[in-house]
Amino acid sequence: MTLQEMFDTATRGIISQGGKSADDYGECLYRGPDGRKCAVGWLISDFVAEEHEGEGAHYIQTKRPNLFSSRGWDLLDELQHAHDTSGVDDFGPGRVWSQRVRRVASRFGLSAAVLDEWESEVARG
Repeated sequence: MTLQEMFDTATRGIISQGGKSADDYGECLYRGPDGRKCAVGWLISDFVAEEHEGEGAHYIQTKRPNLFSSRGWDLLDELQHAHDTSGVDDFGPGRVWSQRVRRVASRFGLSAAVLDEWESEVARG
């Protein structure tokens, strides 16, 4: 899977669920209530998510380095950070989460077209 495919999959997943994956206390989860997933959660199996819930992407990398390239793990770490540090109300076109994800795309030389499409859809109503 390319970095662009990873970015698009994680971003589309979060957009499709309408926000972050967290427990009742606001703690981020790879697998959350109502089938929600965090950015990394969209790219790992249920087994890996269950085994490593509560651990950051870099920790999973030390245990399962062959799941993704080192650059892939770096991307996942940044997407996880953008997800985990955004509040529940920070999801929406032009809001904190999408701004952070755009910066991640820029740092990795990736297209943010998935965000552009989403923002266009929302603007059209």
